[in-house]
Amino acid sequence: MLMCSGGVTQSYQVLKMVFGFASVVDGCGGTLNTQGAYHAALQRLEESATAIGAHGVLFIGFQNRVASAQGCTGPKQAFEVFAWGTAVMF
Repeated sequence: MLMCSGGVTQSYQVLKMVFGFASVVDGCGGTLNTQGAYHAALQRLEESATAIGAHGVLFIGFQNRVASAQGCTGPKQAFEVFAWGTAVMF
């Protein structure tokens, strides 16, 4: 599967927009695995594209936000990543 933040020169057919989301909550040390959240969101994006028979996702974009999540001992910081792109067939 081709995953690209831009376009390609070969011809393709647009299928539809696909989306992915991931969230991580801070651990005991108060750190957030932001890289892991981006990787997981990209993986969800690829899974969405694969489910509709796409060969690739073009023009991938990301947005993130810091949020709050309820933990066992009270509120914890969460890092959320939204990913989107155009699913295509070559």
